[in-house]
Amino acid sequence: MDYCKMGKRIRSARISRGWTQSYLGELVESDGKYISRIELGKSKPSLGFVVKLANALEKSMDYLLQDSVDYMFKGEDNQDIFIIYQEFGVEKVKRMMRLLEIIYNDIKKKD
Repeated sequence: MDYCKMGKRIRSARISRGWTQSYLGELVESDGKYISRIELGKSKPSLGFVVKLANALEKSMDYLLQDSVDYMFKGEDNQDIFIIYQEFGVEKVKRMMRLLEIIYNDIKKKD
């Protein structure tokens, strides 16, 4: 998991709300110093704490953890998918997957 990227997303969401690290810390029953360490990728918060942050920031867990899916596309059998993922990023790949699901369901109905 890339804690630095997750920390940057947390920081961005916090700043977009005009909140200080101390204020976010209060909302999640912590302190500003711990929030700072998380935002810098120096601390690895528990899953439960990430849930608290997601709720406070009104962001999905998927948004905060999206870089942890990199491992799914690595490996010899998934090189084409990995190249697409690198080129287009998470959101566009998710859109592609939704389209593939529609096609798959359509083909399945016809069989």
